[in-house]
Amino acid sequence: QEEFGVDYREFIPSDLPLESPLPHATTITENWNCADSDSLTCQLTWTEIESDLDIVTNAVEKGIVDANWAFARADTDLATADHYSQVVISNLPIVNILSRGVITRKDSTATLTFYLSDLVQNAGHTWRSFRRVGGTFTAIGTDTTTPAPAANDVLRNEANGSTIRRLINGAENDSVTDTNITGNLRCGVGIYQNADV
Repeated sequence: QEEFGVDYREFIPSDLPLESPLPHATTITENWNCADSDSLTCQLTWTEIESDLDIVTNAVEKGIVDANWAFARADTDLATADHYSQVVISNLPIVNILSRGVITRKDSTATLTFYLSDLVQNAGHTWRSFRRVGGTFTAIGTDTTTPAPAANDVLRNEANGSTIRRLINGAENDSVTDTNITGNLRCGVGIYQNADV
């Protein structure tokens, strides 16, 4: 209703009592403060949708060291497709090609469709954003090398209507318009190679 500027009463049939809408905010948090495990389920229930992610020393780590992505989604629907996902990047090794990121607008299936913001490191660093539809990655927005990454940076991917933003420590790093993915209510994490988030 807010998106289209329509009064909520327009959606209530005349034969039903008028009740005001409930606030539409769903907040989920995960800190992986659990015993080391091959499963990401800790405070939340998670589904690994590609490759293998583990809990190691209260962080997410890729369970298989190879040149592929691993992704997991939190199995909680958020209140709206306009939502964000963020992670604290707990370490910054610059060895091989390492990437860690967050995903938004993921659905409840195994289909590899979502928006991704990540930090990739390979003798340097780049902050990037992608859309992934049916498993195919497409770069969106502008890659940046600033700010320089630091331990405990907070990386955020935000989807609001057709605006997809990447934020680092609360500051906008990139914003792009993209309408390819709509309606999906879940978020998650991803790692390429062997890195922790």
